[in-house]
Amino acid sequence: MRRWLAVFALAVLSCTDPTAPDRQLQLAEQRWERLGSPNYDYVFQISAMVFANPTRVEVRGNVIRRVVDVVTGQEQPASRGLTIDAIFARIRSDLQAGRRMEVTYDALGIPTRYLSGTPENDGGYILTTSQYVRR
Repeated sequence: MRRWLAVFALAVLSCTDPTAPDRQLQLAEQRWERLGSPNYDYVFQISAMVFANPTRVEVRGNVIRRVVDVVTGQEQPASRGLTIDAIFARIRSDLQAGRRMEVTYDALGIPTRYLSGTPENDGGYILTTSQYVRR
């Protein structure tokens, strides 16, 4: 009986693919949550049918306080920004919908490149993040 239990446990463990997108998301969110920082700045850019300038997003208490166009220096509406948690929510939603996607995470768990859908034929977008600073 012990032998069968050990074989069964090994079979179950070997079916868990650490590179599966849902597992990658889970691990990235765990790294991000361990930071425990509700205050940060970062730059993000969305490329879709229309090219948009990169924007610096200032987050305080997990709420967007300020969004500034990096190229022009003009302040933008807070609705033009996303928190890191909101990016995770988009990724989770795409996973659940079975949408085509590719995500790259950094060592902190932050999604640094997120392709959703098919931007090459105007059916999606690419979101990039950079210059994360904890405040």
